[in-house]
Amino acid sequence: MLNNDLKDFIQEVVAIMVATRDDRNVAHGTRAYGAVVNNTSDEITFYVNAIAFKNLQAHLIDNQELALAFGRPTDYRAIQVKGTYLSHRHADARDQLIIERYLHLFADIVEKLGGDSKPYKSLPALPAIAINMRIKSVFSQTPGSSSGESII
Repeated sequence: MLNNDLKDFIQEVVAIMVATRDDRNVAHGTRAYGAVVNNTSDEITFYVNAIAFKNLQAHLIDNQELALAFGRPTDYRAIQVKGTYLSHRHADARDQLIIERYLHLFADIVEKLGGDSKPYKSLPALPAIAINMRIKSVFSQTPGSSSGESII
């Protein structure tokens, strides 16, 4: 489903926000800490703090709708991926390495842009939950005339 450019962008060190909704259509979201696209490019595994996951879990199981926003702070390229919740599990040692790498590299980007990297180095990413979703659609969110247009 995803072309190589989108797959690479999602797996790059970009800001990631995840959201779902409750039965009253009120959004519930949190920050995610890294993402991995599967081999067939139709599923994404991403990571959220275990405590933050508790606020999402019931809604994910209830409506199974997810939206992930990926944004690169260096040029503001951004996309939104909408999909269906498939499963979750506790992050294992391999996942923790992905999360720690993501946090370290994201902090470096913030510092290079003139920001304070310390808060990003101490974000409460662990313990984490790995959430797996099936991709349904992708939209451009980069500021400009194509913002909101469907990519997939």
